Amino acid sequence: MKNLLTQSLLAMMCFAVISFSCNKDQSLKDPVNASGNEHEPESDAQTQRRSPAESQDWSGTVHTIIVTNQSYGQGNSVDVSVPSEYILVGGGAAILPTFGAPGAYLTAAYPDGNLSTWHASSKDHQLVFPHTLVAYAIGLRLDGVPKAELKKYIKVDSATGAQGTLNYDPEINVYSTRDYLTIGGGGRINGTGDGTLLNLSIPNTPGWYVTGHHSVTKNPSTASAFAINIKPDIPGFGTLETQEDYTWTDYAPNPDPNGYKTSTVGVRSGWVLTGCGGDASYNAGPNGRFLTAIIPDPQLDAFNQRWVKVISKDHPQRLQRTGEVSALTILLRKKR
Repeated sequence: MKNLLTQSLLAMMCFAVISFSCNKDQSLKDPVNASGNEHEPESDAQTQRRSPAESQDWSGTVHTIIVTNQSYGQGNSVDVSVPSEYILVGGGAAILPTFGAPGAYLTAAYPDGNLSTWHASSKDHQLVFPHTLVAYAIGLRLDGVPKAELKKYIKVDSATGAQGTLNYDPEINVYSTRDYLTIGGGGRINGTGDGTLLNLSIPNTPGWYVTGHHSVTKNPSTASAFAINIKPDIPGFGTLETQEDYTWTDYAPNPDPNGYKTSTVGVRSGWVLTGCGGDASYNAGPNGRFLTAIIPDPQLDAFNQRWVKVISKDHPQRLQRTGEVSALTILLRKKR
């Protein structure tokens, strides 16, 4: 499965290189982890006053909203539901304080089967660390398409893998049929005790890929993956298309004294964010790195840009200092 992830990321890198070479002028207009200030002008529909948590595509007919909820403790579970006129298509979760020590880790961030509620869970690991867990849910609606009608074209595919062993971490890849577009997804680690923590939850189009990793303490566990998929052709509305983007850090030792690494990726102009994922990779060794945040930020920056941030951390006793963290997004728009 790790080879599958590598092949997937290499394919995405090739696509990004081709896209950049063919559309150099567009690279600033459609920023991905951009540092520049230049953006594609918004249409009249886009410049209408709206909440920072709401977005719409170039056509003004594809809408998303990001809502949050939170809980506090050593081991947390929190649910957040999208407004009644929206359908759940993605989400995330984050530990607060963001860079606290000794830290806590995500164990789940995934959708329910009814496409209304996002679930998240977290826990500290061996060292006590009460913390706040924030859950993020992303909702979708289309102009002129009633919610009940749109829901006919969206489905959730899910699967649970075999139990991990002392030598193999739990993992699962849920596949979707090619006549659907994957627009979001998530993962859950099923286990007890100190156990296994979430270290990868990413799109593997069409589908979603999830892995967990144990650290020092090895408890039996499994991984579950959830992929949210949509038919691209919606009668009476038109055709939808998706775009996947990602960024990553390198394997150099992290200068952060508490062992955190961060990667951010911007949402392209004219698209809406529907799904996001993260990968906390690590060098060879038993202790690993783990996800502490997959954040679809509800707030826009000073340039009206939305970002997704993914954060990873090593073991609380600093047993694995080096590693890589990747942030991945799925974007949606009405086809021009």
